[in-house]
Amino acid sequence: MKSPVLLLCGVGAMASVFLSLDACSGSGFGKPTRDDVQAQMTVAQPKLATCYAAALKRNRKAEGTVLVSFVAKANTGKFEDIAIVRSDISDPDLDKCVIAELGTLTLSKPTKSHLAVEYPVSFTAEDK
Repeated sequence: MKSPVLLLCGVGAMASVFLSLDACSGSGFGKPTRDDVQAQMTVAQPKLATCYAAALKRNRKAEGTVLVSFVAKANTGKFEDIAIVRSDISDPDLDKCVIAELGTLTLSKPTKSHLAVEYPVSFTAEDK
């Protein structure tokens, strides 16, 4: 049986990495779970910004959205099965870095079932 997918949407800003701040209504999960995913992604934001800074050194014009998918495992909340669904930035090293950083995350309040998530992360250079 497939895990339900939580698609978070909306845009918020901090530094050069933009993360989704508002969860889509009707995703099938309650607000506390959506808020927990958002909180964990916010924790990862500085490290994702470091990944992006390295990408900018390789290509100063690199910018766009990376759609990541992951599963927060039942009972542990550990982010696993992380993948890049789609990326506007053609940079395999950025993809690897994002996957590695998200792999360090765990929900503070794990759910009783696997939670499949798709999450857009937008990368934009600050000096525009």
